[in-house]
Amino acid sequence: MGGRPVAVLAEKTTTETTTVYIAKEGKPYLLRGTVAGGNESVDLTFTDHNKPVDTTPPPADQILDPTTLR
Repeated sequence: MGGRPVAVLAEKTTTETTTVYIAKEGKPYLLRGTVAGGNESVDLTFTDHNKPVDTTPPPADQILDPTTLR
């Protein structure tokens, strides 16, 4: 993965294969996850580890109350 050594873990069922790629050097961050087969394939790549995340909530007029949705 980008020249980084990774540990590859896979789980197979009769219909799909789930694979995760974890960094072997430094902290063991999840770098990538895939699901092949089944109803829909998934391919997720994780980046920006240890970078801050903006958790500021949106303004009140941009928030939906799920109890009012039908």
